[in-house]
Amino acid sequence: MLTTGYGGFYVMGDTETYVVPSTYLSSNSSGLRACPQSWRQSMYALQFATGGVLKVGQQWQEKNNNVPIVCGGESVNEEINDKCYAGTKVVAVMRERRLAAASTTSSNGTILWITGGLSPVTTDTTEFIDVSMVLESLSGDASNKPLETLNEGIRLPHKMAYHCLEMISDKMALLYGGSDYVNGLPALNQVWSLDHLEAGPKLDQSHNLQWTPRAPMAEARYWHGCGVIKEDISYRSTNLGKFVVAAGGALGHGGLYTSSVELLKVDKDDNVADSWQEGPPLPHTLLAAGSATTADNTVLFLAGGVKSYYEPYVESKAIFSLRCKMDVCFWIEEEQTLTHARLHPIAMVVPPRNPVPGAFKGN
Repeated sequence: MLTTGYGGFYVMGDTETYVVPSTYLSSNSSGLRACPQSWRQSMYALQFATGGVLKVGQQWQEKNNNVPIVCGGESVNEEINDKCYAGTKVVAVMRERRLAAASTTSSNGTILWITGGLSPVTTDTTEFIDVSMVLESLSGDASNKPLETLNEGIRLPHKMAYHCLEMISDKMALLYGGSDYVNGLPALNQVWSLDHLEAGPKLDQSHNLQWTPRAPMAEARYWHGCGVIKEDISYRSTNLGKFVVAAGGALGHGGLYTSSVELLKVDKDDNVADSWQEGPPLPHTLLAAGSATTADNTVLFLAGGVKSYYEPYVESKAIFSLRCKMDVCFWIEEEQTLTHARLHPIAMVVPPRNPVPGAFKGN
């Protein structure tokens, strides 16, 4: 995927589209370029939404069978949303309205798992929730029904929002950071894994899987960038490891914003390290950026966000990319920037039709 020069990288609200050239993944320099026309013209304007790319069937009549799905979020009228959209089409309705949730997709691209977030209690107040929803694509179904009804999934270990959720492999998911404002502390350093998912993954409540505590992050943080990135296969062909990334965000003491980065090493057999290690810092403080990885997990993008959420309020148009080669990770600031500065956008890498299986996508 994306080695053919086809596909896109885009940020949701209105849509901006960027193409990753075929030479990009093998280079050490910036290379994104803007498309002359949006990949998809009409999207609902939302912030604090979540979503992922799902593989859909022929009944959708799409040129690309990999379709971005956007769920929840807050509209321009400050209304919290309970719907999931493909473009402007409603494809599913969640049980709760929610914003600041986290989601991930399965490696085969047919399951979107939406977790936690903030849900309205009254017109003026929200509460943290631990409920998750599982949306499964009927990509092989010949019916005209595009998606199944959302089913309730495995609950989070506690109520939270502004967290990260990543599929490490077909059999393991990792949950890290976020906020729950318990005891007046806004940020979490807790890390949890959900193991033994087997093929699927099996994320509905009927399987009674349990979250396992893992090594906590050195810094409690929320609104951070996240993803799973592999060592570049062109540099090492055996024993490839992966890094779970926590980049920037707001820290637990006084809402301090950070450029710091933490990495958690996961080996080829999905053994998770006992501690996080310091990663290369971002060029500046950054929170509420959109995160997306390429299908082969060798590049992580962060797009938009803000350098500071309070005075002085400074939004960002920048796009940063992270790569790891021979256990050394480094950031590149792309020459191509967003047209508009964006707070908490959704960023996705959209594969071409029928990509090579086995790739993971973050949100």
